[in-house]
Amino acid sequence: MKSNPGTLAEFVSRAARYMRLLRSLTVELLWRFRVNSILILATGMGGLMCQIAAIGVAVVYAQMLEHGRVVTLLGRQVEARSSVGLLAVCGAGVLVALLLSAYLTYVSGVQTIRLRRRYQVFCSQRALRLLASGFPVWPPPDKRQANLGEIMKLVRGDAAFHGRVAQMFIQAIVPAVTSILAVGALFYLEWLSTLVVLLATLVSTVFHYRTSVAAAQGSRLMEQHAPQASRVYRERINALRGSTVVGDTELTASDEAFFQSGGVRAFLDARDRRMRATESSKLVSNIFFAVIVFVVLLGLGMSIIFEGRGWGRLIVYLLALRYGLVGLRSLTSTITSINRFYPQLRRYRDFIEMSATRSGVRPEPLEAYQVRATADALGGSEESATFTAGSRVLLICPTELDRYTVGFILDSLIGASVGSVAAATSSLWLVTAWLACDPSLPIGTAVGLPAKMRRRDIEQLLEGTTLAEKVTAQLPDDFAKPMDSQAWARVDPMVRYALALVAAAHVDRQWVLLDEARLRAVPANVREQLLRRLADRIVVIVSRSAAAVGQYSESMVIVADRGQVIGIGSPAWLECHRADVEALLGEALGVDESRATNGDEQEDAELDDE
Repeated sequence: MKSNPGTLAEFVSRAARYMRLLRSLTVELLWRFRVNSILILATGMGGLMCQIAAIGVAVVYAQMLEHGRVVTLLGRQVEARSSVGLLAVCGAGVLVALLLSAYLTYVSGVQTIRLRRRYQVFCSQRALRLLASGFPVWPPPDKRQANLGEIMKLVRGDAAFHGRVAQMFIQAIVPAVTSILAVGALFYLEWLSTLVVLLATLVSTVFHYRTSVAAAQGSRLMEQHAPQASRVYRERINALRGSTVVGDTELTASDEAFFQSGGVRAFLDARDRRMRATESSKLVSNIFFAVIVFVVLLGLGMSIIFEGRGWGRLIVYLLALRYGLVGLRSLTSTITSINRFYPQLRRYRDFIEMSATRSGVRPEPLEAYQVRATADALGGSEESATFTAGSRVLLICPTELDRYTVGFILDSLIGASVGSVAAATSSLWLVTAWLACDPSLPIGTAVGLPAKMRRRDIEQLLEGTTLAEKVTAQLPDDFAKPMDSQAWARVDPMVRYALALVAAAHVDRQWVLLDEARLRAVPANVREQLLRRLADRIVVIVSRSAAAVGQYSESMVIVADRGQVIGIGSPAWLECHRADVEALLGEALGVDESRATNGDEQEDAELDDE
């Protein structure tokens, strides 16, 4: 029978990816959180040893009763079968050992929960830090920027899965060590029978592998069907909102058919498949457990019958076999459970690897940056253009400007030049209404204003506008004092945007990226005054509408879509192709909004089971 190269290659590839993921997880847990890990493992092994000690005391006492031995207790010889004191001592020993085991197991469990939380928080913080680094991180396959739903999956959903897997992984170490120790004891007692047991265990790994693959497939199907299921639920809730019958609680045919609809049923079937994988793994382990015990009893029992001795060794062998197989069963069940979350773990790891390789480089800014159009650019487009100090560019694309998308935007513009995105990011200032204010810092320092600037300076700059009134009402007079998060959240977005714009004129940055939707709302006289102060910078005004052309004295217009520049030219050139640009933007914006909605719907589906 010929082997299937494709299947073998796929298996090898899966195994390699799995081992890389497991290795990175192991290093992070056992090194970064080594204190927690050592405490968990020490108390877990201690609890197991106390259980074994309790069983050992009970077995020794049973043997003393069986043989009617005379033992020395507190300097006195007593007969085991009639001594209440010996019974009390052995009973107390078993009680103390089991109580200590219970306490150590509890401590191990509590520390595992803490480790799960710490690791989840660490993964969330790392994702946020990389997302906000300003570098083009984790571009989706179609080169669109990550929307809110995808970011939420990384920061909340996938980080939570990492915490859950960390808990499973650390809890599986003690059973794994138990299995190794038990196998050593089994080889010492009866090597031939143990070899048969190991061969049977290897056969069972084939079935466990198939179960693990099914678990991962179930997880993928859950993500695939979650948006449709959420949409069906929402439609049903909205339909009930307009029902004309009040007070009727009876199920109708449509109510019963609702849970049989394609989206809901497919999602529930996928979840069942995902969760059933763990039970299938237990079933395989239990079947092989039964077969192995039968083979061992048959083999050793026949030997004992013919030789007339070895019953004690059989009992010890079965006891060691029990610990070994139970530990192995727990280990295989854990591996299957971890594989349920493999798609999410791999997605997060891909994000980390792709992001971390570029986020540590901070080169000096370049004197000039090249932007190139694609081969299938809009008609009349220039092939390339150069950004230098004083360039003012209107960038039209479906991407909203913020800290998470700035890397994607820069990569769309100048990503063809090696190192250019990193160089631009090292000297960049964003002007958006998302301006943050660290409550631990003075307001001026937090938003980048000069040290001597006060509220009255902002008011004079905005004099005669409604923004000046909002600044007076919403900001303190002294910018040298911090502002708490709740107070900052109440500040009007346009006031925050104005502060970011004023700060841009004073900070020493080569690039300034502005959100055109907010810039349009700034009074014209204030806007022109501040833009003149940026005459020695590379200013890119990011707009999601072609209607912005010609309003900001821009010397160049660039159109980008799907992470590529599809047009370069003058404002007059854009007017000639405005209809084509608006059609492209309308289609792209519609796709982005749909993706954002689907991502938000999918988030709840990922956190629904333990």
